[in-house]
Amino acid sequence: MKKLSALAVLTALLPACAQLPMSAPDAATAITIGSKFVSAAVPMSDAEETALGKEVAANLCAGFGYRDDAAASKYINLVGQTLARHSGRANIAYHFALLDSETVNAYAAPGGYIFVTKGALKLMENEAEFAAALAHEISHVSSRHIAKEIQKANLVGAGTDVIALMAKDKSQAAALTGFSTDILFKGYSRKDEEEADAKAVEILKAAGYDSVAFTNFLERLASQKADEPRFMVFLKTHPRPEDRIARIKPKTSTGRKNEARFINATSKLKSPR
Repeated sequence: MKKLSALAVLTALLPACAQLPMSAPDAATAITIGSKFVSAAVPMSDAEETALGKEVAANLCAGFGYRDDAAASKYINLVGQTLARHSGRANIAYHFALLDSETVNAYAAPGGYIFVTKGALKLMENEAEFAAALAHEISHVSSRHIAKEIQKANLVGAGTDVIALMAKDKSQAAALTGFSTDILFKGYSRKDEEEADAKAVEILKAAGYDSVAFTNFLERLASQKADEPRFMVFLKTHPRPEDRIARIKPKTSTGRKNEARFINATSKLKSPR
């Protein structure tokens, strides 16, 4: 399992994963630490959100590791960047990578750092399903869901330069990173998840993908055992697949699936090492 320093697309952006612990303060701890700096709720700038996202992304890679494969990385970013152009927030740089974990999940760190696990990839049958997972995570970023939660929790004081603060005050950096990571592991609000699903369908349509594939993948998830370890986190941190299907199915439409390209690009990733 290699660490982040070998991944070309992220090497220049993230600190070494091995130096960052996976465990993070829970939300309550983060709020307690952050309250020292509270004077008013303020929105985060794109640059501030990206700086925070780098730390969260490094935390994810440190804990899970990632599958280092140049061809696969190129393919994942090809699909991801195609979708990102239709995100409604194209003024930030998006980065996509595969986490080397058999658990089924995907994560979006603030500022455009998006990950899918190898376990989720193994459950997918075509590129449209893969694109659906990426589009959902892109939607969390484009909607600034974590940044808004930070603002709502009053973790950053008015007029505070978050980038400078994180560089200067390690406890505050840990608090913000921990708060953000905590959301990823415990789940977004139901409202945020519903918004991400709805926006994902629109992104898929705009990019020409078959958005019916989104419901196909969710149906496959619904058929899995909730107590099976590799599905437990996903099913606990997301609304019931059946409920998600009911909401988005009327909005879906057919499009390209790129099944052959997906199989060709991922067959090596799906095989044991």
